[in-house]
Amino acid sequence: MQGKVYRTTESILDVLAQEISEINAQALFVFLTVAKRPGETGPRPSGPERFLIEFCSRREGLEGFSL
Repeated sequence: MQGKVYRTTESILDVLAQEISEINAQALFVFLTVAKRPGETGPRPSGPERFLIEFCSRREGLEGFSL
């Protein structure tokens, strides 16, 4: 199931990035960590966080950032 979610998300982000590129703007995707308590996410990136950063790194003109 998780793989399908990532593929769907990737497709959506690809379309969004293409639309942004067509208007000569620059995309910056930011991952906002959600945790029930401060510090709960730990020092390592979560799976979704890694997904977003890797997605951006594989595409020219996209920047990814994680808080």
